[in-house]
Amino acid sequence: MASFDVLHGPWIPVERNDGGVCELGIIDLLARAHELNSLRCESPLENYAVMRLLAAFVMDAYQWKSPEGRKALFRAGRFDKEVLEKYVELCLAEGASFDLLDKKRPFMQVAYDPQLDKEKKPVSVLVHSLPSGNNHVHFDHRMAGCEYLTAAEALRALCAAYVFCTSGTAGPSSVNNTPCIYVLSEGKSLFESLVLSSVSKKEIENIPWDEPKIAWRCFDNVMPKKEIASVSLLSAFTWMPRRVTLIPEEPDSTGKIIVKDVYCQPGLNFKGNDLWQDPHVPYRYSQKKNLWSSVKPEVGRVLWRDIGAVTAARVSNPSHRQPLILANRGDVEGTEDSSANVSMMGLLTDNAKYISLFYDTFDVPVVFLSEPELGEFLCSEIETIEKIAEIISNERGYKKLGKETYSQLQSEFFAAMYLVLFSDYIPYLAALDREKENWAVGAMARLNENIKVVMKNIKISADARFGGGARNLRDMVAAGNSFYRECMKELKKRSGDDGKREQKS
Repeated sequence: MASFDVLHGPWIPVERNDGGVCELGIIDLLARAHELNSLRCESPLENYAVMRLLAAFVMDAYQWKSPEGRKALFRAGRFDKEVLEKYVELCLAEGASFDLLDKKRPFMQVAYDPQLDKEKKPVSVLVHSLPSGNNHVHFDHRMAGCEYLTAAEALRALCAAYVFCTSGTAGPSSVNNTPCIYVLSEGKSLFESLVLSSVSKKEIENIPWDEPKIAWRCFDNVMPKKEIASVSLLSAFTWMPRRVTLIPEEPDSTGKIIVKDVYCQPGLNFKGNDLWQDPHVPYRYSQKKNLWSSVKPEVGRVLWRDIGAVTAARVSNPSHRQPLILANRGDVEGTEDSSANVSMMGLLTDNAKYISLFYDTFDVPVVFLSEPELGEFLCSEIETIEKIAEIISNERGYKKLGKETYSQLQSEFFAAMYLVLFSDYIPYLAALDREKENWAVGAMARLNENIKVVMKNIKISADARFGGGARNLRDMVAAGNSFYRECMKELKKRSGDDGKREQKS
């Protein structure tokens, strides 16, 4: 009978301190996490999903009451193997199984039920990068139904399929509904990253901790489309929006187990409640709709443009809520480091169709994570950059050149502003003496000057696209003048005066 031990069997790719890569099971990984750099799965989606599962395992094992517990562990520098082993003993005593292919309780799946599980599907339905259904050959040019996965690959794919699950005819979406942007707080080792990406009971306030319990300790059957009114932190981190059972082939002579087919149908359907707030997700407030919503990937919008959403926000009338793990990072790590490494990832979808994968990582000065005044200011500065970008694509800018061209110009503008922000402006803001009066005025003037330099380069780039001839020359001059004039109007709004200073420059 096929079996695969997820605690000790190799299935999670990791990078060692010496740069080498190996695969480990959950317990072996956690025991050595202080010696490891990071996860090294095939895709950022799998990296995040496995990290989320590991964080859930650690939080359930340690049961921290407050951030002080996480801080004490962070200072200790490694996970306590005795704590992990006692937790596994507890789970097994309750009837949990850590065998991926167990007949009665397969890990992170459901047991096969002939009354419910009628149709086999290719294992490709679990993999975002393989063609399946509406997702024909967008990420991968192999044909659906021709591939198989090893047991390790199938488990990693299963984790990602749950977290980044789309809505549609295939069933309900993930616990956060339409896939949103997820954020991780990276440390100097995999151990630090896991502690920084976890939370304690006190930190989540009104959110239940473990009722319902974490997936492998919950014995409620995952019925198709079963509606769930509320979630706990640990159940949300191991949420199962699909009812899945892997169908393993018999092991070959080397003991290798492969999976070609699965039973897969709609799973748990979280109806949502106002109390749920994912600690890995940034939220934005809509005054028009009077509600909070998770920040989601958008077509043509690179992730750095949402960097303001991970910064600190005001307590009263906030425009956004940073991920809880970033808001509380200083309580665990302390203030020794001047910057924090933040990774962001998301999957852009259209119902059940995958559109694009987003991933980026940034070094963010920690002052932006703890000082609301500075966080809100950075959000407003990015809004200014986006307003200038909008001018490029409208009638006052270069709309006449056509969508393909003005989109290229916008991309050039954002690429240039990315360099301005992260190489100059954000470090400048972090070092500012904000005790001085009118510090914001000087900061805005600095960004204005940078924007004007980029504007001139965009105008030069646009001029080259009009072509020759008197009519094109006329259109080029008119569009350039209009673009520059409208941009200057936007910048003058920030100067707080009649614009004379801007005109002189």
